[in-house]
Amino acid sequence: MKRLLVFILLGPVLFVLCIWVLFLPVASLVQGGPVRFNIEVDSYVAVLLGLMFGGFALALVDWLADMLALRPWLTALIGWVFGALTIGTWFDLSQPIGWWFVVKGLLVGIPALLCSWLVKRLQPVPVPAP
Repeated sequence: MKRLLVFILLGPVLFVLCIWVLFLPVASLVQGGPVRFNIEVDSYVAVLLGLMFGGFALALVDWLADMLALRPWLTALIGWVFGALTIGTWFDLSQPIGWWFVVKGLLVGIPALLCSWLVKRLQPVPVPAP
């Protein structure tokens, strides 16, 4: 339950922070001017539900990778792939350079890594029986 709450509630917040703090400043420097969002939405509820569904999908990946030692990194890698494939057309960039897909993947990969790490820290450590 903690995993779902962290990924569904904190994941979208970290995603938006990554856009504002990481992506938009770097994209503005590379483009030499402001970068526009190329998203037309009728409802912010639809955007929120979409972000929450993405958080749910990454929580499912994190749950499946629960027994792995590198679970946060695997979740971040799956998040990176998900972000690189889906966010490709959201921003109006004049130069579609290949490394932009790396940066766009990081917009999902970084929040996935942080959420998975936080869930791992919140889980109780099993004590072996004497």
